[in-house]
Amino acid sequence: MTMDIKQKYQLAYQKILSAKRILLVGHISPDGDDLASLCLLGRLSASLGLSRVLYCEGARSPEFSFLPGIDEIIDSKNKLLDFLSAKDKDDWLDEFDLLITSDCGSIERTNLAAEIRGRKKTFVIEFDHHQKVSDYSDLEIRQADKSSTAELLYHFLDANHLSFDRESATCVLTGIMTDTGNFLYPSASADTLAVASRMLALGVNVNRIMGAVLQNKKVATLKLLSRALDNLKINDKQGIAVSVLRPEDFESCGHDFASEAFDDIVAVLANLADVKAVLLLREYESGKIKGSWRSKPGGLDVSILAKNLGGGGHKHAAGFQVSGHIVWENDFWRVR
Repeated sequence: MTMDIKQKYQLAYQKILSAKRILLVGHISPDGDDLASLCLLGRLSASLGLSRVLYCEGARSPEFSFLPGIDEIIDSKNKLLDFLSAKDKDDWLDEFDLLITSDCGSIERTNLAAEIRGRKKTFVIEFDHHQKVSDYSDLEIRQADKSSTAELLYHFLDANHLSFDRESATCVLTGIMTDTGNFLYPSASADTLAVASRMLALGVNVNRIMGAVLQNKKVATLKLLSRALDNLKINDKQGIAVSVLRPEDFESCGHDFASEAFDDIVAVLANLADVKAVLLLREYESGKIKGSWRSKPGGLDVSILAKNLGGGGHKHAAGFQVSGHIVWENDFWRVR
């Protein structure tokens, strides 16, 4: 029998209540929505007195240090295995009867793909607002019409009649503001604004969140933006703008391969007038290229373009990864 979203919410909550040990997993190089969602799930587990471990691969941005419980998040797989004393165990994941992923988009972004596929006992719940890439969970709670996973989790908690305090509201609002660019992106719906209003009413410090989302730009990031603008090319016939960042750009700007910088840059490029969509490519190590599409309301459905390249995402924001090198050839940027 096919379950509706409310039934899925209720089943997920029952699975959480009955769990003895929970592993909460975010995605590689976590952004504000992922960190906020993970902290929100951690707070829920703690309030229920459940044993839980939080993990996502990659350094946490210091701008989000205000999120409640963020220090609990283990930021590398080696540290996770050491913490669990699981270095020599192939089936360590089965020590958890429940695993919950948040905002991961695909199983590969968990950095635990092999373990999740090879599990024998662990029940997996997936909370996500991205377009579906593949099946890997036992209970998939996916709502691509939500602005963020944090907004989705608000509805999950609300549907199960769970109350919000200022700290949980901080998590929800941080995730929403991060993934909507402080409500500037098309993903910010009337429902999104209504949820944000409820969270504000609980006394959330919105200026602190805004500072984390907007007022945190490093000189190196601004230099990298300058390189992206220098590399920008516009196809007037198709109405598509393309820019690239190559390893030498990162090196000359003194910037590492940070996902938050990449998101900031593509967001700026998406404001270009008279274009339907923007593509930003970055070659981040030998033979690997990540691409990010953005489009405006009424513009191209970039999720289709990303899916054709093995990626996915939303109608107006999507990404993918391919192999190759970015080269300048015959007045065009090409991937070879």
